Amino acid sequence: MGLFSGLQRRYKSFRRYNTIIRVFVKYGFEDFVSYIIQSGSLRFLRRLIPRFTRNRAKMHTKWEKMRLVCEELGPTFVKFGQILSNRSDLIPAELVAEFEKLQDKVPPFSAKQARKVVESELNESTEVLFETFDPEPFASASMAQVHKARLKTGEKVAIKIQRPGIQDMIQEDIKVMYTLAALFEKRIPSIRAFDPEGLVRNFESSILKELDFIHESINVQRFHNNLTNDKEKNSGYCPAVYPEFSTGKVLTLEFINGTKVSDYDTLLQLGHDRKLIAEKLSISYIKQIFEYGFFHADLHPGNILIRPDGEICFLDFGLMGSVMEKDIEMLGKLFTSVLDKDIKNIIRSLQQM
Repeated sequence: MGLFSGLQRRYKSFRRYNTIIRVFVKYGFEDFVSYIIQSGSLRFLRRLIPRFTRNRAKMHTKWEKMRLVCEELGPTFVKFGQILSNRSDLIPAELVAEFEKLQDKVPPFSAKQARKVVESELNESTEVLFETFDPEPFASASMAQVHKARLKTGEKVAIKIQRPGIQDMIQEDIKVMYTLAALFEKRIPSIRAFDPEGLVRNFESSILKELDFIHESINVQRFHNNLTNDKEKNSGYCPAVYPEFSTGKVLTLEFINGTKVSDYDTLLQLGHDRKLIAEKLSISYIKQIFEYGFFHADLHPGNILIRPDGEICFLDFGLMGSVMEKDIEMLGKLFTSVLDKDIKNIIRSLQQM
């Protein structure tokens, strides 16, 4: 049994390497592939890819092709690109712009599978658990999808359900990433300065936390308490979590009506002031860092809704950041030094940090 499962794992890894190599060649990155397979001759690989597909890939810039590689390789690589889009200190501005376009373009999984995950995790049928459960998801991404439901007590909720099999897929891809990072670091001296293995390590830590919905539910509760207990009430809104309907693979939150912050036309039609929204968002984020020491670390437009009353609501708490009190103080000094254009204090603050 052990031998058979070992062979299965090797076969899965082999298939994944084969897929990655073909996608790299398809988009013209033969030089990288040559480092993987230790061969300069890639003609046999090119023959596996239809000519019209290769020609179509030539229409894109180098940076666009890097984004397309991530999209084609699926959820793990899409997430990796999304995280790298925040690292303008490491990658060129053109690549940052492309990685910012990465979307989780994954079709939803079936209502039957969604119910099965919920019922398996909560040990009860959806009919018993909820007054209503919408079989059609209203949001779908690479790692999970969200269904509307109503509790027996009347509250409208959003149920985030983890995609079946996603944990195995991501763990398999991370193994491949480590192998590729080690190869590139060994054989491409210019890439060592970026610490590829360190990047994969940080990514692994982030994505495994994001896969643990218990971890996310704790984040939601902490963030919700911070905003609720703010005496000035100008830090935005966070949905309440329902711990009794949440597990490692199912997260049940208060359902929020609102408009995506980037949907400018709808915001205008509803009479919202975009300048005021920007101001509120800036104040909220500064408070998250300098007052709470606990901030939303994945703040793209898909995670910010504007409620009908104009209040900002944050969503998706898989990635959060913490700042120690002493670091808050040093950041504050740097911040005020920059505002005052005080060069000496800027340098002193950076040295302390």
